[in-house]
Amino acid sequence: MTRRFRRALFYFLILVFLAAGSALVLYAQGWRLDLRTGRLTEVGGIYIRSLPANANIFLDGEPVRNRSGFFQSGTLITDLFPQPYRLRLELDGYPPLERTVAVEPAMVVALESALLVPKDARTVLQGPVREFWLLSDILARDTDGKLNLQNRELPGSSVLGWTEDGNQVLTGDQAGNMFWSDIRTSISTPLAPLLRRLNLRISTSTAVFPDPFNSSNLILERPDLLALLNRDRGQFLAIASSTATSSISRTAVSSAALAWTSYSGKEKTSELTIYDKFFGNKRVISRPLPGRTVKAKWRENVLGLQQDGGEFYLYRNGDDSWTSVASDVRDFEFGPNGDRVALRNGEGLEVIDFRNEKEYRRFKLPDAGKIRGLIWLEDGEHLLLLYPDRTLFLDLDDIGLENLFPITPTSNIAYDPGSNRLYYLMDGKIFSLDLPRR
Repeated sequence: MTRRFRRALFYFLILVFLAAGSALVLYAQGWRLDLRTGRLTEVGGIYIRSLPANANIFLDGEPVRNRSGFFQSGTLITDLFPQPYRLRLELDGYPPLERTVAVEPAMVVALESALLVPKDARTVLQGPVREFWLLSDILARDTDGKLNLQNRELPGSSVLGWTEDGNQVLTGDQAGNMFWSDIRTSISTPLAPLLRRLNLRISTSTAVFPDPFNSSNLILERPDLLALLNRDRGQFLAIASSTATSSISRTAVSSAALAWTSYSGKEKTSELTIYDKFFGNKRVISRPLPGRTVKAKWRENVLGLQQDGGEFYLYRNGDDSWTSVASDVRDFEFGPNGDRVALRNGEGLEVIDFRNEKEYRRFKLPDAGKIRGLIWLEDGEHLLLLYPDRTLFLDLDDIGLENLFPITPTSNIAYDPGSNRLYYLMDGKIFSLDLPRR
């Protein structure tokens, strides 16, 4: 072997080393040779976390091994060239879930909650039932107007409200009598003696409902008065009243505060007031809200305010003012953790994520004007859309609405986030769907 040949071989091996090393580096960085185009292309992937976890996965019709297990919560499909793929999840007892997933270079599309909905519901109450509510158990009103809970009859024929834990409920009858029932002790107490002792007369224009976070307090609301009635102490406390130019329009209760707006017909504005339930002091937010408040709701320490002109505002307890968020809003609901809010508008739905602005989503929904309610599932990734004659299931990852389908043939539903169970009333019977959970 001559010196010239050895030198040529040495340089050749160096070139091979550099080429192989570069190829390995490119491979490690996610570059692959696309045989369709003959070009080097940066690949991506799809991460799937199916519920139930043992769903069968297919990508463009080819089976993919589901790697979910004790040490891994989902399945990562790698080395996918940038293009749309057809994903399908199957499992006995569930309709298949199909979705088009567009893979981008060097990106992983994450489907964190690919939820399969059971085909069959089970009957939980034969009835005949006219209406029902979900407390710590199912409270049903039969066709005779009687309220029944856990095989016992509760006084009254209407439900006025209940506590956050669902263990205590306020009911009323057609004569205007009210009753406080403790579900755990099976004791029902009429409120008439307390009202007589305090010389209180509850008119038909007065809304009475329990403080969900304090079972001792009832809240009395009418356009000219907002008051607290403490059942245990027998105390009545008026905390707000109307003026010559304003009246109370909407009230919202949290564990720490009571908020209300007073509408001035002259100014066409609403004044927001926050009442501290622990210290008993009031704070008026000096900046008025435009228009009349039609809905107010707390989630933790954040208050959502919807105005009759469609404006939506947020107020954080302790701040000096509110923040404008959106317009043309017809309804809203906070997500289960308070980090998202769903806003229904004239065309569909907006979902705003307070933690990450990039997670903003917009959906153009069919017959959006007919939607009369929104319910979040406990995972914060799915919504139930209540139409007059059905309830649709919306996956927030399904931007193309490929899997927008009726989950129940009625909107007379109740959802229990603790068990991830959906109840609905149909043909006088109550049914339930046990939704998979993480």
